[in-house]
Amino acid sequence: MNTRQNPIPRLDLAPKLNRPLSLFNPLDYLRLLYWVFFFPQAIRWYVATFKQEKTLRIQGLLLNVLTPILICFILQEFNFSVDWWGVAFGVAWGVALGVTIWRPEVWVMGSLLNLGSLQNSSWLFPRITPIPLPFLSSRLTSWLEQDWQLGLENANELLRYSLQFIPVVKGVNQFLGKTPPEHLIFKISQLAEHPYDWLLVKFASAALGEELKLQLINGLLFWRKSKPQAQPRLDTPAHAAAAGFWYLHEKQPEKATEAFAVVSSLLYGQEMLTLAQILTIFKPAKTIGAIATLKLPDFPPKPYLRPQSWTAIKILYQVVEDVNLIKNSGSLSTGSLALNRALGKIKRILDQSETVPEAERYLIIDIAQNLAICLIRYYRINW
Repeated sequence: MNTRQNPIPRLDLAPKLNRPLSLFNPLDYLRLLYWVFFFPQAIRWYVATFKQEKTLRIQGLLLNVLTPILICFILQEFNFSVDWWGVAFGVAWGVALGVTIWRPEVWVMGSLLNLGSLQNSSWLFPRITPIPLPFLSSRLTSWLEQDWQLGLENANELLRYSLQFIPVVKGVNQFLGKTPPEHLIFKISQLAEHPYDWLLVKFASAALGEELKLQLINGLLFWRKSKPQAQPRLDTPAHAAAAGFWYLHEKQPEKATEAFAVVSSLLYGQEMLTLAQILTIFKPAKTIGAIATLKLPDFPPKPYLRPQSWTAIKILYQVVEDVNLIKNSGSLSTGSLALNRALGKIKRILDQSETVPEAERYLIIDIAQNLAICLIRYYRINW
């Protein structure tokens, strides 16, 4: 029996273009027309890659407004009757609906072209249908099992350049459901490292099927355009761990604490629980008095899953010590020295914030900025 697995493809779904679009090249207008109706993600990629947003706006105006008008003028020259209000309405709604409907015909063609293997060609892979492609979720699960990092890269590539969110979530959840408990928090930490869409992390916990039902009940057919309503679940270790990272990203450390408490017995579980508890303690402290009286827990034992976060938190602890010195010092010079030292430490946290994992990064930045504001306000009032 042959047990060899097929090699994992490295998906490259980005547009294949190595130059800016030209205002004077008719073929570039055809390319832009294709992007608008069949590959809208390419427009975002183009602006980020070539920094040509102003030129692109001009080309879009020429393409979507002047071209239909020119065609109608030509038709009038041949004595065809033209309803100009109908033209304006058709252009506006044609573009809007062209990029938001489910596009079953695109799904059918894309399914046929990608049955055997996924095609990296910009022309063959369907970009604008959220209807799940056949076997995509099982393929992604297989890739994740063979090579977790490459599988994650492919998942993010699919999210970046297509609307295949449903099978990506399903594939990731199928993999996490099979992951041994001792590896679970580490894997989800990597999932939350640089996700293209943080909703992937949320729906590694929340029920996507429930979300789709809620949106259907509310009449929101295009649910990805609205705010998701389904809440993360804590009923399994995988769901609880994913919920913890999601809540950190949403700056809700108290809920993250509740989630990580469920998996505290797993490898790195106690570390993440302690981290969430510390951030929960720091978050509401917005006066010198509150900061000085914080009851902070001891650090968990090394090695750490998030060493950069603990480096930042260690500095926050040092700032609390300086705040106590500022508040209780009877010497103006001692207090001033401690104040400058504390502000310098906060600046170091902010300067190095890009090294902190994304899930808790912005919460730590908020805490550091709040501490700085408290210190500056205290200085202005008392000195």
